[in-house]
Formats: sequence, C-alpha cells, structure tokens
Amino acid sequence: MIVDEGTSLEEVIRQRPDEWPGAEEGMREPCEFGSPEMLSRIVELMLEHSYPREAIEGILGGNFLRVARQVWK
Repeated sequence: MIVDEGTSLEEVIRQRPDEWPGAEEGMREPCEFGSPEMLSRIVELMLEHSYPREAIEGILGGNFLRVARQVWK
C-alpha cells in the first residue's frame, strides 16, 4: 500500500485493519512524539531498565546511520 503524504495514520488503520489487530476495539492508542528535551530522561529510563549501551546508541540513531551508510553509496 502506498500512502500519500496527506494520509493520516488513522486513515491507514481504517484502510488496512488486518495490519492493526485490536484497533477496531479501541486497543490502539494515539502515538505521541517526544520532544528533544525529553531525550535525556528517555536515556535514563533505558539505563534504569538495563538496556545495553549499544542498544541505546542504536535506538538514538545508530541503526538509522548504519543502514544509511549501507544504502547511500
């Protein structure tokens, strides 16, 4: 499915309910994005929950950077 730039996530969910189990029962909560100011607290929480340093670095952009380096040659 190709999604146009103006298509909302809610519309995508309505169009493809098979890919969003539980959405029709209200089990899907809207996703909120964190602000940059929240980043240090997010890292603290990952450390408190024993995330390895490598995993945190990947979550914070290392995974994207690795893939970008492989693809954008």
